[in-house]
Amino acid sequence: MKKLHCFVLLVSALCANAQVDQNTLDELKAALLTEQVFDEYDLSDLVVTDVVPSRASGHTYYYIQQRIQGIPIHGAVLNYSVKNQELLVRGNRFISGLQAQDLVTTPRINVEKALNKSLIHLDIPTRAKSSELMPLENFRWEWRDTDMFDEGIPVALKYWNTGEGLELIWEIAIQPHRSEHWWVLRWSAQSGQLLDQEDLVLFCDFGHAGVYCQDHGQEIAGVEEQQLLPQLPAQYKVFSLPVESPSHGSRSTVIDPSDS
Repeated sequence: MKKLHCFVLLVSALCANAQVDQNTLDELKAALLTEQVFDEYDLSDLVVTDVVPSRASGHTYYYIQQRIQGIPIHGAVLNYSVKNQELLVRGNRFISGLQAQDLVTTPRINVEKALNKSLIHLDIPTRAKSSELMPLENFRWEWRDTDMFDEGIPVALKYWNTGEGLELIWEIAIQPHRSEHWWVLRWSAQSGQLLDQEDLVLFCDFGHAGVYCQDHGQEIAGVEEQQLLPQLPAQYKVFSLPVESPSHGSRSTVIDPSDS
């Protein structure tokens, strides 16, 4: 009976928190609409991905993903905080004018073909079958091959900003067994064209006789290296990629790097 009572209290607490999250999300939408930058369609499919309370500041921090009919837009994240019923937007990377883009929501290239195109592109001698793909929530899948990979291969259907607009893509992250690379490939879900390839691993050898470091140095405009002021939660002063070390560039402030 005691366990049942605890379970009921837990469910009640979760429902209450969900209602609070929805209330703050509705307040956020109303505030964004008054700016006349976003319209109802732009804000029609927002989802809270994380809620982080801070005892130090007394704020509760919310992370919101912008989607189109359930499909997330890569990098379109807004984070805000609430304290004493006051809402403060910390960073906004939402995209406006979505309805005018006439976006497709159904891929012509299926998940199995996109995954196998990635394996062929990286010269990995194995192929995936549709029956081996494990469907997850939010347009995500996972494929496992324990002989070739230490971890499962995540596949996600997303919208990607090409610079000329949004395009429906397949995003696939592959780290082959005992490989020095961790590739992220993004394929057009309509044409099958490779739109972007990124290696999450950077290399640089320096400090040894006869070995010279590659020139990855970057100067971040308007940032002083010695300016180590305290940052708000979800903002960090770091040596951001592609800066590999203090020898390659200066610090910069990044916001919500986990979704970038």
